[in-house]
Formats: sequence, C-alpha cells, structure tokens
Amino acid sequence: MYDEWLCPVRETLQQQFIQALARLVEILHTQKNYQSALTHAERLLRLDPLRESTYQQLMQLHDKLGNRAMALQIYHQCMNILRDELGIDPSPVTQQLYSKLLG
Repeated sequence: MYDEWLCPVRETLQQQFIQALARLVEILHTQKNYQSALTHAERLLRLDPLRESTYQQLMQLHDKLGNRAMALQIYHQCMNILRDELGIDPSPVTQQLYSKLLG
C-alpha cells in the first residue's frame, strides 16, 4: 500500500530498526557472541550500506573469528562504496583498524 503520509512513518520505523539492530550487534559483540553479532551486522549493512561503523564492526568480528582475510576484504568494500557513493575515503578510525589488521 502506498500513501504519501506513510513515507515518513516508514522512514522513522526503518531508522528505529537500524538503531535497534546496531545496538544488538554491540551487545552480542560485548558478550563475545561473535557469530551472531556478525550475522546481524551483515543484515545491518544490507539495510544501510553507507554506515561506516558497521564496516568497522564487521572487520573486528571477522578478526575475532580468525578470518583476517575477510576483515581486510571488508575494508576494501567500505573504501569502494564510500568513494563511489560519497566521494570520500574511510575515516581515520577505519583506516587505523585496517592498518592494525595488516600489522
């Protein structure tokens, strides 16, 4: 169903869902439930592919799960999408995380 008045309601609900999902990822990460956190972070990235903090979380989670190669690949994915969509490079925090993974 499409009505104009529903657009802002849908957008608000979408943002609330994204915030709740981001919080869930943080909680699962803190509880060292890395695989579940990874699953939800991947879902979060599908919903908001420009959310750089999600790339950071994915890099950390893959590293915790012993998959450094995938963590590095996530960085390159982040770099490409930010450059293509926004014309910017990843933040210094993301770049530092990448350097640490290379280290």
